[in-house]
Amino acid sequence: RTDERSAQVQYVMEKALRRDIRARRRFLTSKPSVVIPVAQRMRMSANETSHQSLDSIFRHVQGPKINKLTSYFQEKVTSHLRDLGDIQEAKKDQAMKDAKLKIYQD
Repeated sequence: RTDERSAQVQYVMEKALRRDIRARRRFLTSKPSVVIPVAQRMRMSANETSHQSLDSIFRHVQGPKINKLTSYFQEKVTSHLRDLGDIQEAKKDQAMKDAKLKIYQD
């Protein structure tokens, strides 16, 4: 089922790219990838070296700043939890979620 959804999303994305004049000028396309089910939650897919993923493009554009952003967020969460002091193990997960949400909203 997830393979079908993935193929449908790629089809719709390719259709949208073909209709958009800016995407056509830049020769943007979306190609469906071959996926082989190995286990229930594991798939093997073929990647060509000439194709770029959105993740690789994002990392290329952001450069080294992407790691700084992640480490900054993690440092803020750790600092916030340290400020709370001793937390019971049962409430630790909720405190972590609350800290992440608060820092994200700030």
